[in-house]
Amino acid sequence: VNAKWDKAGNVTWTLNKNGSIDRGLLQINSSWVTVVSQICKSPRGDMEVLFDLDCNLRVARYLLGDGSGLTNWGF
Repeated sequence: VNAKWDKAGNVTWTLNKNGSIDRGLLQINSSWVTVVSQICKSPRGDMEVLFDLDCNLRVARYLLGDGSGLTNWGF
């Protein structure tokens, strides 16, 4: 995770200038919350599922195959 939270659960710091958060092995961005929910069959907004390796890799595979390729990771 590239962010820190306060005791109330509010993000206090993130590497991303737009305030989004990256999670899991392949650092999936929180802007993909709908895709994560659909692929990992999780409640919308639950980005914790990206700490599950299988979920993280399935979302990454989707992102690589969506036509954008590695541009989703800034390449």
